[in-house]
Amino acid sequence: MANKILENYKFGDIKEYLFFLEPTGPYDNGVFYTFDTEAELLKVIKEELLSFCFVEEDEIQEAQKSLEEILPNSIKHIDQSVLKAIDQLLTQWTVGYIGTLDGLVKGESPVEKRIRSEFRMQNEMSGEDESIQASEIDDFKNFLLPEWER
Repeated sequence: MANKILENYKFGDIKEYLFFLEPTGPYDNGVFYTFDTEAELLKVIKEELLSFCFVEEDEIQEAQKSLEEILPNSIKHIDQSVLKAIDQLLTQWTVGYIGTLDGLVKGESPVEKRIRSEFRMQNEMSGEDESIQASEIDDFKNFLLPEWER
């Protein structure tokens, strides 16, 4: 079933479709995983997320069935209720965002605004949660990489 894309993920370019996976433990930062297509993103979530997040083997079959029922066929239909339902299947992890780079750059959801605010605060920039400007895009993409890849 799983191709271990998440386990063997190579960070580098930020692609258009992404999700944010965050450990629930203190002091651990989350990681954005990015993909070229929506289909690839959804397939990885559907096929690998549970095992990657260490869902117990005796629970994985039922959790997999639930995940397939929860996950819509398009990221356009993913909202906070979907993310919350996915998180209930996981232990030690949460999925904080599933969407597009364009959404992070100029979207209006609370999560998209929070990520932009964190970017600006970390870089001591003005503008808080406003859309990312063309002059900021390279720095913003760099911000989306894990700290060890920046």
